[in-house]
Amino acid sequence: MLNSGHELEVRNLLTEPWTKGKLELFFNDRPIADCFNKTNPKIKAAVISPDSLTREEALNMMVAEPLLISRPLIQVGEERLAGFNVETVHHWIGLKQETVGSRDPQNCLCVKNEAKELA
Repeated sequence: MLNSGHELEVRNLLTEPWTKGKLELFFNDRPIADCFNKTNPKIKAAVISPDSLTREEALNMMVAEPLLISRPLIQVGEERLAGFNVETVHHWIGLKQETVGSRDPQNCLCVKNEAKELA
C-alpha cells in the first residue's frame, strides 16, 4: 500500500480485542457467510459451514477464533471494509494495480504470527 501512497497502521488480527459490535462495523450489511475467511482449514474441511449459521452465531465464533474473519480489515477514517477486492479498494482509496501483482490479497504473508508488508 505504501507504493500507492498510503501509510498503513498494521494490527495483529489475533491480538486485537474483538467484539461483535466492532466486527459488525467492518461487515456492514453483507451476508455473514461472506465475512468468513474461506481459506480457513475448518471452513475448507466443512467443519464450519458459514451458510448454516445465524449472524449472532457467526460473530460469536469470529470473536472466539479471529482466524475465521475475512481479511484484511481496512479502515480509512470512519469507513470500514472486510476483505480485499482490488477494484473496490481502488475506487475507494486508489491503488496502483501493479502493486497488487498476482498475490492473493485476501491472505497475508505471516512470519511467527506477525504480518509483513510487501514492498
